[in-house]
Amino acid sequence: MMMDRIAITWHGHRFELLAQRGAYWHAQRALIVADVHFGKADHFRQAGVPVPWGTAEANLGRLDAMLGATQAARLIVLGDLFHARTGLSDRLLDCLSQWRQRRRAMEIVVVPGNHDATLADDVATLDMHWVEPVWELAGLRFEHEPPSQPSAEGACSTPTLAGHVHPAVRLHGAGRASLRWPCFWFGERVAVLPAMGAFTGMHPVRPRAGDQVVVVHPQGDGVMAV
Repeated sequence: MMMDRIAITWHGHRFELLAQRGAYWHAQRALIVADVHFGKADHFRQAGVPVPWGTAEANLGRLDAMLGATQAARLIVLGDLFHARTGLSDRLLDCLSQWRQRRRAMEIVVVPGNHDATLADDVATLDMHWVEPVWELAGLRFEHEPPSQPSAEGACSTPTLAGHVHPAVRLHGAGRASLRWPCFWFGERVAVLPAMGAFTGMHPVRPRAGDQVVVVHPQGDGVMAV
């Protein structure tokens, strides 16, 4: 059954996994997202590839929906908030600046990813706190790239939340019918969030028995444990 959110407990921490592809961390009043890739469409346009407009607005709409539903006081981004310097168009930065003014009381923590590790100075006016590539809070570790596959036993000593992989699983129906949906993948020591961005791809993963997997409807219509 599809739901708008599913609550899970992982290493003693309670999270709500939301249909808009974010995880709300109750103890810290923090919304956690990964791989938004602001500016990816603008980057492709710079290269002459005709891609649709409106992805930044769609991403901000998802963020606003989650922030409104959770009343989060902090936003933690697990890397690749931005796609590339060539995607930081005046139009995008103006859109983000207006959004940041509406959310100026909220703290934004950015754990840099492979796409945006050098872009902190380019977006300094957005008042975001850029931290080290490996950042810890309340007994959890946050980084962009998972230290290893989430299902690998003993992969790391500190429970870690990450992005980068854009995880997805295949759901099978009657006959040979199947669908590939993005997912939250909580392994023994490593959890990987789905890419939040509206213009991002998916990578199929193979969770092991005992992993917690929650799939996300591609159009944001709900989440479901599998």
